[in-house]
Amino acid sequence: MVAGNCNDRPSLQELKIKNCGITGKWLSQMLQHVQGVQNRNDGQANENDYSLETTLPCFLGKPIRLKKIVVEESPSLKFLQLKSCTALEHLKIQGCASLATLEGLQFLLALRHLEVYRCPSLLPYWESLSGQGYDLCPRLERLNIDDPFILYTSFCKHLTSLQELRFWFCTNLIDLPTALHSLPSLKRLEICSCWSIARLPEKGLPPSLEELDIDDCKEELAQQCRTLPSTLKVKIDGTYVN
Repeated sequence: MVAGNCNDRPSLQELKIKNCGITGKWLSQMLQHVQGVQNRNDGQANENDYSLETTLPCFLGKPIRLKKIVVEESPSLKFLQLKSCTALEHLKIQGCASLATLEGLQFLLALRHLEVYRCPSLLPYWESLSGQGYDLCPRLERLNIDDPFILYTSFCKHLTSLQELRFWFCTNLIDLPTALHSLPSLKRLEICSCWSIARLPEKGLPPSLEELDIDDCKEELAQQCRTLPSTLKVKIDGTYVN
């Protein structure tokens, strides 16, 4: 299923792809039609070389003005092409078990909100980003993840603008990453349904942190959070404790 907020077709702002069973050819044709009103002389993309098992062919040619992309429950998708989405601000990927590459991530200079859930094949990709020689997502402010591995990779050093971080259902996570302390702009940290975490990082929380939200976690973690300085807003299971 593909949905878009496109009252004015040349100004398509949001694209949602869920439980995708359509062909790459159909998706390419649909977005060429949307973009073609604005760029009639740009030519046509090749419709015959694409399959949603290997690529998402909707972002070809010149830059487009999409602000938000949501890709959900598409387990056969292996390759997401983003290099034409230079205006993208919000990217959410969920339930894409085979997805292994976000091609063109370095072009998303406007990206502010990134959500990645249940995409285990992306882990080697995050690790491969070291030494690329360019800044990644320099305006990223909000990161929501269910696997903290991303914070152990070189991608973490690019998160200088990150203000909000959410751990969601990291059920196998025992310790919070020590890399948290090195996030210079982090203001809000949310830990939700991470049942194995019993304590805060040994190096402590980032000095910039203003709010800590703990929900559905171990009582040991909650008790430690209750002892934090009153200058930090602490919310536990929906209630502020200081």
